[in-house]
Amino acid sequence: MSSYPTKREISRENLLQFNLYRLTIISVFFAFAIFLTNYFPKPSFDYIKIIIEYVIVSYFITILVVILLSRLNSRVTLFAHIQFFLDMLITEYLIYGTGSNNSPFTFLLLILILSVSYFSPYWINIFYAIFSGIIYILLLYLRNYQMGSVISPPMLIKIFYLFSSMLIFALLGSYIYEKFSKVEDKYIDKSKKLVELENLYKTVINKVSAGIIIVGSDFKIFFENSASKKITNGTLINKNILDIIPNFKFETVYRKELLITINKNNKFIGYSSTRVQIGEEEHLLLVFQDLTEVKNMEERIIEKEKMATIGEIVMNISHDLRNPLSSIKGSTELIAEEIRNKGIDNKKILKLINIVSRESDRVDNLLSSLLNFAKSLKIKKTEFILNQLITEIFEQIKNMKEFSNNKIKLILSNKEILFCGDKFWIGEVFSNLIKNSFEAIDKTTGEINIVITSNKDFIFIKIKDSGDGINEQDAENIFKPFFTNKRTGTGLGLSIVKKIILEHNGKISWLPQEKLFLISLPLEKC
Repeated sequence: MSSYPTKREISRENLLQFNLYRLTIISVFFAFAIFLTNYFPKPSFDYIKIIIEYVIVSYFITILVVILLSRLNSRVTLFAHIQFFLDMLITEYLIYGTGSNNSPFTFLLLILILSVSYFSPYWINIFYAIFSGIIYILLLYLRNYQMGSVISPPMLIKIFYLFSSMLIFALLGSYIYEKFSKVEDKYIDKSKKLVELENLYKTVINKVSAGIIIVGSDFKIFFENSASKKITNGTLINKNILDIIPNFKFETVYRKELLITINKNNKFIGYSSTRVQIGEEEHLLLVFQDLTEVKNMEERIIEKEKMATIGEIVMNISHDLRNPLSSIKGSTELIAEEIRNKGIDNKKILKLINIVSRESDRVDNLLSSLLNFAKSLKIKKTEFILNQLITEIFEQIKNMKEFSNNKIKLILSNKEILFCGDKFWIGEVFSNLIKNSFEAIDKTTGEINIVITSNKDFIFIKIKDSGDGINEQDAENIFKPFFTNKRTGTGLGLSIVKKIILEHNGKISWLPQEKLFLISLPLEKC
């Protein structure tokens, strides 16, 4: 908060300002003195010398005061009165040297008395006026004594007028300043209250968790609070609201939710707006909140509910199918055994029986996948190093019979990340994704690139291979149950992956432009 001088207080700033005015008056006086010396014929050398001495001494005092004030920490009032006293002495000297009673510079005493009244109470002003008058009379008497003359009645009248004028100027200056001080005190009080209100307003506005912006009639944003900068990860000042919210209308909105792009970040916000009058112009006040995390949470809850519903249906169907399937498989095995025992050589029958048995196994595997998809996951969180787990999974898959001849390389980030989660289920996530990559890329020159990064809240995993990726038509459906392009696939692998990630409060998505999977998982302590 700014500090203000109180009544009769002489601050360093006030005294510096006074000396600036003083310097201006001295310069004007010097010009006036030059005019007078040209106006009056043949001025004496002593006359000009005294004027020049006065100007030089005045400039010297002013410069000295400015230098000393920069180093002075206290007693500014005493310092100011010393300066006033010196000013009075050199002014009296100027008047004495330029004719005393006939000097054209007598008015400088009145200006000096008026100047002093700006800083001093009335009794000090009267003291300066009386003291200045006494010195003036003594110097006048001295000059007349030196010249061998006496003070005449007209001279006494002139002295009386000057003395009275100085007293009047002292009292008048004090009176005017008293009135000015009262007005200034009221102004200072109001200014302090305004500053306090402004600080309170800024504190309240910046402590609010919701973002607040004000939009001008030209649709440009000219005010924002701290929450707005935090939500938008930057500033919105001088930006056009139409670039942020297309089809934005300058009207009152009670509640609206939409997805926008701010400072290259996608945000789901909810906002309300109202018209406000600032000065003569009408503006729009927007209050908004970041609903991105809320919406993500809602999507996860909806996804979990959908998964739970599908899971319940699948579990019932799986149980209903598994019993007759077991009977079919058992019966075909008995028939095959009976045919072999009786020595019946019918390769066609045996071939058909083998097909029934093989397809029964396939259906059984499908039902196992369905049950894995349907049943609720029991998450047991422990701390483990994610890089090590991914390397182990890669080696296991590479050593599987169907992939044993592959020369596929794994390129993994060196940064070790300690993660808290269910090691078995997270292993299933990477097992599924890495196995998909093995099936999609070249078996001799293929590469799988896994990049792991993190911030204080989340860990981000990018999985990219050297294959062709997923086409745009399929990208929207890859996480849906039973969707697959594989001849022998169940279409549940990525659905299970997504379910595991959701159970860890994370998110998985396919980025078509970069042709990679992006997994985000919260960093938590076990």
